[in-house]
Amino acid sequence: MTTLAPRPAPQAGTPSTSGSQPPGRDRAVDLVRAGLMLWVVTFHALMVGAWAPGGAPSVGNALEGWSGFDALTWAGQIMPLFFLLAGFSAAASGRGKAGSKHDGAGRLGARLLRLVPAVAAGALSVTLGLALLASAGLDPALLAEAGFRSAQPLWFLPVFALCTALAPTALRLHRAAPRATLAALAAAALAVDVVRALTGNDAVGLANMVFVWLALQQAGFLLHSPVLTGLRPARLLTLAAACASMLALLVWAGVYPSNFIEAMTPPTTALLLLGAAQLFLFQAVRPVLNAAVWPGGLSRAVAAINAHAMTIYSWHLPLAVALAGLSLAWAGPLLPAPTSAAWWATRPLWFAAVGLTLWWLASRGGRTQRLGARVPGAAPAAHLATAPGLPATLAGNAGRPSRPTAVVRWILAVAGTASAVAGPLLILVLGGTGPAWVLGSALLCASVAAARRAARPAEQARAS
Repeated sequence: MTTLAPRPAPQAGTPSTSGSQPPGRDRAVDLVRAGLMLWVVTFHALMVGAWAPGGAPSVGNALEGWSGFDALTWAGQIMPLFFLLAGFSAAASGRGKAGSKHDGAGRLGARLLRLVPAVAAGALSVTLGLALLASAGLDPALLAEAGFRSAQPLWFLPVFALCTALAPTALRLHRAAPRATLAALAAAALAVDVVRALTGNDAVGLANMVFVWLALQQAGFLLHSPVLTGLRPARLLTLAAACASMLALLVWAGVYPSNFIEAMTPPTTALLLLGAAQLFLFQAVRPVLNAAVWPGGLSRAVAAINAHAMTIYSWHLPLAVALAGLSLAWAGPLLPAPTSAAWWATRPLWFAAVGLTLWWLASRGGRTQRLGARVPGAAPAAHLATAPGLPATLAGNAGRPSRPTAVVRWILAVAGTASAVAGPLLILVLGGTGPAWVLGSALLCASVAAARRAARPAEQARAS
């Protein structure tokens, strides 16, 4: 681990010591966001396993049934902090500022272009891979497991796309009544939990896919306001410990599950308490991280990870599943049983294989994430035609200027958001089957096409 030694904060006008980090960025946010992405990849890679008990091949959650898994999910559940940092970024980028009505459509389209293309490319690749495996006669049970496991990270895109679409309104509410807005979202999430518990109907909890994550984004706006800056680190650490202790007490009492993966499917207010603890803890260490001297290698690594974040997130689990399948075909009965001593001993090699392969794919396929830097009429079609995983129909008209009206652009932005939400949900609801991947991929490609028509160069440049 790199040691970050504190130093005096640079004065205005002082050149940045953070290598490729742009001046004016919050370096602590960038560092933690990159660290969260690495931890997500590590956590999911640890869960994916292949083994062949009695000669019967199997791919699935290698940690299922392991006694330490519940405790590991407490450290592994970092999504609340991710949405808190997303709230900070939304506030820092100034979304929701006054402007003409059609500017909002451009911002939304530009933001979708930073989120969806990498997911669409990943979905198309999984769809193709499943089709090839099916045609090769792979065991249908293994094929179904591979499709299901590869689909699991997709829940993020519908939720984040919705939070992104509502960010301007959420920011205006934050500026008008920050405490009341946050309290209302938290109260709505708690009410959903109460109704779910009283009725025993888990489907009720799906409403918290909206309330919980919007509340965490709303709380993240506080990181861009003076509300928390006046609190001393000791006070912030005390508040973090209080939230964590309250959460632990509620888990001990049986109010919330001890497995924090279960607490996310569907989300519960346990994530709000966990998010509050993460918010105060991050704010406590934030000044130290921002004032630290960063080695050049760390700065470049942080910038590279954040630049390819959606590509890394979209590809990491399908890639781990594919590598697990290859190891099963290659080694078969020689693979150690999950959580055995031999299995743990091979994890460093497994992490290296996943990490290096993922980075190679991200560096080669990162153009899909950089589509947000280009708009219709601003890029030659040849540039888009080289984006791996994207159908030619998305690039065919890239070189032709296009000026849809403000109303049409709003319709396209809303349609793009709806497609970005519907595509992954369709894949998840149908269990990651082959037809689900085909339909979901088509909707994701439609989202990219609509977002490109909705975006304008000015809004593209302002999106973060």
